[in-house]
Amino acid sequence: MKLTRHGAERMGQRLGKRGDKAREIINRAFFNGKPRESLVGPLRKWVDRKFFQHNQVGQHFVHGGFLYVFNDERKLITTYAIPEKVLQDPKNKKFKKKQKKVSEALLT
Repeated sequence: MKLTRHGAERMGQRLGKRGDKAREIINRAFFNGKPRESLVGPLRKWVDRKFFQHNQVGQHFVHGGFLYVFNDERKLITTYAIPEKVLQDPKNKKFKKKQKKVSEALLT
């Protein structure tokens, strides 16, 4: 996986990861993350807003409490932290528990 310059900057800013560690995280996000199409409820609504904000381009994956936006060439464009209020919604409870474990593993 590759990162655009903007994607690398956002990984550094929002996750504090750079270089090989950043590539490792985006590989996990791309291959193990939940695609936008499989999401439901408030989380899907929030991700859809980001999807349309990016002119319906690329692939969007949720992994470890973050949204990763890739272009069609599998390069990371940007990443967003998912707002806590979206994750705390009862409709996302099962998803949140799983993602919290993943997030803790990523940030250690």
